[in-house]
Amino acid sequence: MMWTIVAPELWNEKAEEMIPEEVISYQGISLSVSREGLDGYRVKRILSTDPKDYLSDEICPGTMLKR
Repeated sequence: MMWTIVAPELWNEKAEEMIPEEVISYQGISLSVSREGLDGYRVKRILSTDPKDYLSDEICPGTMLKR
């Protein structure tokens, strides 16, 4: 993971192939997800300030969510 203000196109040769991420609200918790097919999302990151949200197995990164 790169934390930089430089656009990915400038340092990542495969930036065009990167899957775009969306921010959704799932049970009141903001999540960064990528679309998987027509009926679901894969959790990339949890965007919450509440520590208990990070303990939930239901929304851990890599988990599939149905619409």
